[in-house]
Amino acid sequence: MYLIQQNQVVQTINNCFGLSDSDPATSLTSLTIFERGFIAGSDNGTLAVWTKSDHPENENQIYFKYLRTKKAPLQKNRNVFMIFNIKDYIEELAKRKAIVSMDISPTQDLLAICYRNNDIATVSLDQLAPDFEDHIDPFKMKKILEKDIQLNYLYNGFHNGPINWIDVCIQRPIIATCSTYDSTIRLWNYNSFKSELVITFNKFEDARGEITSVLSLALHPSGYYMAVGFSDRLEIFHICSEELRTFRKILVKNATCMKFSRGGHMLAVAYPRPNQSHYYINLYNSYTLELLTPYPLKGPVSAVTDLLWTKKDESIVSCGLDGSVFEWKINPQEDFPRYKNNVVII
Repeated sequence: MYLIQQNQVVQTINNCFGLSDSDPATSLTSLTIFERGFIAGSDNGTLAVWTKSDHPENENQIYFKYLRTKKAPLQKNRNVFMIFNIKDYIEELAKRKAIVSMDISPTQDLLAICYRNNDIATVSLDQLAPDFEDHIDPFKMKKILEKDIQLNYLYNGFHNGPINWIDVCIQRPIIATCSTYDSTIRLWNYNSFKSELVITFNKFEDARGEITSVLSLALHPSGYYMAVGFSDRLEIFHICSEELRTFRKILVKNATCMKFSRGGHMLAVAYPRPNQSHYYINLYNSYTLELLTPYPLKGPVSAVTDLLWTKKDESIVSCGLDGSVFEWKINPQEDFPRYKNNVVII
């Protein structure tokens, strides 16, 4: 970084972020100024604050002094199954945390930060760059600078890739979304307009080179129960205040579409079978997770794009990517539900 005054370079900064030899290399991606100095942002989410020097050794040489570095926190990973290459994974998270833009409010009290992963955060400028008095104790100054700074994320953050599935709860103001790209599930409260819970499922590569990630989800009408489909399993969770707690795992691979019945007592899961041309649908008891049919329901030849339970859960309808609609009706006179297949080609 070059500081230019009256068409002359008065200061050159080679290490803008105060990095040591052991720290990974980073580059400057954003810059903003305030009345006492400037703030630099990097491609791994690091902020560096520089302020004007009150007692320069040379008027034409030392103009700004390094104050502090603030590293943006990485996403918390509550459910970690396996990391195939932890170095590549950390580098990928760091790239998504790159700072692409910054701005300071007109009153010079708030810094807004825009990240590459769609997050927008704010932080008080008094916390990031406190204005110390001349007679302050150096030990007290060091203690203040080492204090953690909390960034306030707009709506508690966003997905940083396409949302591939969404479901709405009936009895609670909750919307659940998942993204295969960032392998996360977010629970949103549509009354407070915030993401109340964020769970990251780390992608990993198995022995066959296949990547495991989250594909779909279904919210129970009560809002305290959720089914999640992965490329290697189906997992049922209890929704707690700060986490998803695993209840049961079922060996159903690539469940791309799921739906709880309106009464919440049944769960329909659509998935493809290896070496089979059709999609299949399993029906489970939501609480015991026992199969309700002696055999899977044979669905369309293309991917099932949606499942719909009728008003009184008397039948379930599936829609295929090829435009076919399948309906299975429940016969209440049988000891266990039997289903008749009615096919309509649109």
